[in-house]
Amino acid sequence: MRRLWLIAGGAFAFISIVSMGVAFGIGANTPDESADTSLISTTTKETTESVYVITTPEVYVDVTGEIDIKVVPGRDDRLTIRRESAWALGPREQSESWNGRWLRAGFTCETRGCGAIYTLAVPKGTRVLLSGMPRTLTCPPRMCAEA
Repeated sequence: MRRLWLIAGGAFAFISIVSMGVAFGIGANTPDESADTSLISTTTKETTESVYVITTPEVYVDVTGEIDIKVVPGRDDRLTIRRESAWALGPREQSESWNGRWLRAGFTCETRGCGAIYTLAVPKGTRVLLSGMPRTLTCPPRMCAEA
């Protein structure tokens, strides 16, 4: 008798699950074909932050392309380089190197609305000397100069 109840209960559960699945499937009306569409624009954004121990009283910066520079006061004996870059469709060329004294960076692309913002947090008293000219420069008084 117990076996009969187990079989009946299993059959009832199976029928219930199948009937709910069928009922859901009938109610769901998904289209089989795609609709016409075209991509208007896309933008990719990336942020990197690197922190270095700094032992020099000056930092040299050489940039090319679509780069903005911001210099802000930072922690003692630390240089923080934060790069926020954005680009749209199409190829881009990006380069960056730091050797303990020189930051060299380049950012170019073929479309409008792309570029990079470099924020340099330097210790108090550290001079930032620019070799290349960024699109814009934001720097506290007497902290930045041309190299």
